[in-house]
Amino acid sequence: MLRSYLFGFFLVVLFWQHGSAYNGTGVPKYNISDRLGYDKYSFLIDGERQYIFSGSWHYWRLPSPSLWRDIYEKYRAAGFNTATMYFNWDYHSPKSEVYSFFGVRDVQKVLEMAKEAGIYVIARPGPYINAETNAGGFPGWLVDIKGRARSAAPDYTAAWEQWFRAIHSQMVPWQYTTNGTIIIDQIENEYSNGDLIPEYMELLEQKTREQNITVPLSFNDASPSGHWAKGPGAVDMYAIDNYPQGFTCSDYTYMGSLDDFRLYHHEFNPTEPLYLSEFQGGSFNPWGGTGFGDCYKLTSSKFEKIFYKSNIIQGASLQNYYMTYGGSTWGWLPFPEVYTSYDYGAAISEARQLTEKYQTQKLLGYMLETVKPITKTEWLTNASIGNSDLTLEARVNPDTGTQFLYIRQNDLTSTAQQLTNITFSGIGGKYTVPQKKNTSIVINGQTAKILLAFYSTEDFNMVYSTTELMYHSKVDKQHALIFYAERNEFGELVLKFSSKPNVHVLQGAAEISWDADTRHLRLNYVLENETRVKVEDNNTSLLLVFATEGQAHLYWRQYAQNETVIVRGSYLLRSAEFTTSHKVSPLGPPTPGQPPVGVPPVGPPTPPHPSSPSEEKKYLMLRGDTSEETEIEIFTSPVDGIYWNGEPLKIIKTNSYSYVAKVPGPRQVTLPTLNNWKWKMETFEKYPNFDDSNWVLANKTTTNNPTKPVTLPVLYMDSYGFHFGDVWFRGHFNSSGQEQGITLDGDGGENGIYSVWLNGEFLGSTSGKKFFAFPSSTLTSKENVIAILLENMGHNEDYDANDDYKRPRGFIEAQLVGSSSNITWYIQGNIAGEDIVDFVRGQVNNGGLYGERHGWYLPGYPDQSWKQVQLPYRVNEAGVQWYRTHFSLNLPDDHDIPIGVRIIDKEYYRYRALIFVNGWMMGHYINYLGPQHLFYVPAGILKNHQRNDIAIAVWNEDSTNGGLGEVILERYGSYRGGVPVEDVYSPTYQEFEQCKTCQFHNCKATGIDCSKCLQCNCNCSKCDFTDGYCYLRCGCNN
Repeated sequence: MLRSYLFGFFLVVLFWQHGSAYNGTGVPKYNISDRLGYDKYSFLIDGERQYIFSGSWHYWRLPSPSLWRDIYEKYRAAGFNTATMYFNWDYHSPKSEVYSFFGVRDVQKVLEMAKEAGIYVIARPGPYINAETNAGGFPGWLVDIKGRARSAAPDYTAAWEQWFRAIHSQMVPWQYTTNGTIIIDQIENEYSNGDLIPEYMELLEQKTREQNITVPLSFNDASPSGHWAKGPGAVDMYAIDNYPQGFTCSDYTYMGSLDDFRLYHHEFNPTEPLYLSEFQGGSFNPWGGTGFGDCYKLTSSKFEKIFYKSNIIQGASLQNYYMTYGGSTWGWLPFPEVYTSYDYGAAISEARQLTEKYQTQKLLGYMLETVKPITKTEWLTNASIGNSDLTLEARVNPDTGTQFLYIRQNDLTSTAQQLTNITFSGIGGKYTVPQKKNTSIVINGQTAKILLAFYSTEDFNMVYSTTELMYHSKVDKQHALIFYAERNEFGELVLKFSSKPNVHVLQGAAEISWDADTRHLRLNYVLENETRVKVEDNNTSLLLVFATEGQAHLYWRQYAQNETVIVRGSYLLRSAEFTTSHKVSPLGPPTPGQPPVGVPPVGPPTPPHPSSPSEEKKYLMLRGDTSEETEIEIFTSPVDGIYWNGEPLKIIKTNSYSYVAKVPGPRQVTLPTLNNWKWKMETFEKYPNFDDSNWVLANKTTTNNPTKPVTLPVLYMDSYGFHFGDVWFRGHFNSSGQEQGITLDGDGGENGIYSVWLNGEFLGSTSGKKFFAFPSSTLTSKENVIAILLENMGHNEDYDANDDYKRPRGFIEAQLVGSSSNITWYIQGNIAGEDIVDFVRGQVNNGGLYGERHGWYLPGYPDQSWKQVQLPYRVNEAGVQWYRTHFSLNLPDDHDIPIGVRIIDKEYYRYRALIFVNGWMMGHYINYLGPQHLFYVPAGILKNHQRNDIAIAVWNEDSTNGGLGEVILERYGSYRGGVPVEDVYSPTYQEFEQCKTCQFHNCKATGIDCSKCLQCNCNCSKCDFTDGYCYLRCGCNN
């Protein structure tokens, strides 16, 4: 039954256009359009089949909008055509009905840059997203609602409806159906566990359609279980998430097992393409873990080759890797189990560097881009393998006959080298390959191959290849094909021609055989040094490149005005463009003593395309990056000159019909040493005479939270509008003389902590429930003050849809022991709670430390009176202290030099720290827990040619071994190239103080100039969800 289905030609195609209507039955109804569609094979864009090759990344984990372009360009350079991204409700909404979409939250800029880079977008607006982020993406203010989230509860429904109105208003103009770039919109996220409500899914889909989202709607099942594939609540496209390696990065030698996605596809959604919405691209790592280096090993290129290619051979034609770029979960964005870095062991590192995993994905991406028959394939059973320790699986395109032959070890953990031949039938008969005696197809340990057979174009026919095809395109008038395998493996390629072609070995060695009966040209070679062969037949010209895998990594392709350009040798190729201009001089001998800038002479230039002065000239403009001075090779149509990053190259023509030139590497750069540290102790809140009269009185006796407090009043920070970071509680009571101490049960989430003082005397630090004894000498007969500083590590996720994200942050119990004296509690978190002051950095940037509330973390804070210290600087006093310094960078503008802040200290010292750079919280550090010690700070947050301020808040957890260790700037790498970077607007201390004034006064009524705060600088006649601050800041609601 399975086979008869797979070989059938039953075809269902749905298409979308603006104005499609929801029919109220759980299944949208559409009119016919030619923009987007799908059938059981693949996704269609403008009527053409596309393999959707996607990688996940999150703009909100890279708070420097200029660098979003860098990520997109690296995606496109690797063959990705799609980016999958969450839109994080929590990131955009500090308060109900208030939404921000400017600056680092500019969704339309994210989508505009994607379109400019040629990247489609799969949008995932939730409302729930999980993603190892605070509350799984739910905003802080949602914690206090009564209804269960991810259900049809009225208050939850009203909340997500406002989010959908806000985010959809940003998305609608950027749908592919309206000439944008969004091709799929995902409903919810892994809504696969717990009490699942079809009405909830139907409401999400209904509102999505009502708000003019016209692209297909998808759902990602947490495991292949068929949720929302059929019946009430069903979406248009069902998809599966799969993480076969799990998330125990310390066990990085583990190799998971392959799943049977073909079976699930047949069972759940046989009329749709097989869509893997999240396939493992790395792993998160917990506090105290072994670090992302091990996560990288767990999901190494070996894993990628076996599993990603298996997905293709099982028929997946939409495949998204989670993550391809992880980034940084800066500020208080993380959920409690993870730290700041979200490197994820992904193909592109947190500091945006390319890894071997990236190169493996590029090899696959170029093949998927090149070999169009992959977009329509069926299971093939007539292929066999000659080694019982190996598995062969195959697919065939029913229209072209192209076959895809996947070979791997039976035992995925085997590191043995296996030799084999394979047998298959197709166009022209039956083949057992390789044909040459004493050669084999080699499977070298933990790897896999996809070999091609019967791949043809209008110009040539490839019968088969025993090495993998990386890329094929026509460059000028010749076809370029790049094949690869591991070093010292055998290779055999058979091409069919109408007559014997002319064959020239241009480089390396290849054995050439011609069979006049079959008209087959056979080339045999060994992958050692790169081999190149030129084959010409009538009007057909082929350039065949046989490279080792490492050599193949050096090749890049880009497209310039519908022409292919191939470059070999650079770290990255970002773009290619042809220009014609009489203002640009053709390349010629340099002026004596004036060689082209940064390009060492390599001999006299050879203009590849002679032209007379009256002809319009053609120039190739290349953009790319180098990690060292290197020679690049360019394959292109004839041009009058070639430029690299705007500088002319001295080019030499080669016998491979290409041009070579040297390009410069990065300059030597020395980072400044961090000296001149200033220090000041805070924790003034611990003293009994501290003025807390402006704090929020904790007087609530009821709560919507499903976890009810043991004692009253309610001491949950979210109940009083404080949702992020550190929060203070101060309890006032009059002593009866019988108080023995206090029992506290505090919850800051996993790895959370709280410290307790009585009348300024430190009682201890802990998490959870503990009795704190009162020293008799500390109690007074008058008013006593218990001061508690609690760190909220973030809110739990809500993976099982059971309201776990509402787990209280604060105190479930707080009662005196030995006395019934009443305690009056006051609470203070970030300044003004949900009515945030700093709209630029946003609500996730700050908690309620004294220094945060008074701007000590900001650039320009007047710290002249602080004590000057040298690090390491030890302070044996419990509580919070601040360290500040500043430095200037003078980096070359045409370089990409990722930089981080590293803390170096012994694990013995028990402290945690918040790291602010130019006012942005770029790191949360726990010295004794780790594993993160280096914190990436993106360019843009770091300002070049300007002053940069670092402020570090250090919380000593006890009174014996605190203080801050050594702090240095560290370079991840140096690259010449990159993208232009604009500084991210970072309001100063002076602006902060002005904004605080605006915060507590209606600036429209008082005439205070708050324009720099971005709070009152709005048009009150146009208040809407995209400019929600107007409601609070300009009196639009008055």
